[in-house]
Amino acid sequence: MTSSNDKKTIKIAIVAGEKSGDELGAPLMHFLKANHPNIEFIGIGGSRMICSLGSYSFCAMGSAVNKDIPAYVKVRGNPAKPFGINVTGIKRLGYSKESIEALRSAYRSIYRKKLTVEEAIEELKGLRKEYKEVDLFLNSIEKSTRGISR
Repeated sequence: MTSSNDKKTIKIAIVAGEKSGDELGAPLMHFLKANHPNIEFIGIGGSRMICSLGSYSFCAMGSAVNKDIPAYVKVRGNPAKPFGINVTGIKRLGYSKESIEALRSAYRSIYRKKLTVEEAIEELKGLRKEYKEVDLFLNSIEKSTRGISR
């Protein structure tokens, strides 16, 4: 697949020290990500607010994120809980049906089966080799320092 996914990633840092930062920053981030999918956001907050949002993930407004969010995963709620793969976002980027189904399968292994994360990653070895998207998903889980939202 050749698309805008192959362009260099641009990183933008956002610092928010109060509630208005969320209210003003979130719509800006959504607009930028929708129009420039190679943007990656990082932020600074209090010492307990340091979490990683994986590439192409989606965080619903008002979600309280206290664990890392893997690539492609959608979360919502307080605390933020996963509720699927960001299919809308990756369809807009031109991902193939096969890649989307591979990500859904990987998501089910991590979140729906009663496996440990390590067992699920082992189960997904073959899919990981076949699909770079699954590799990115699993890499974001393996690199987590706070644990992932489950």
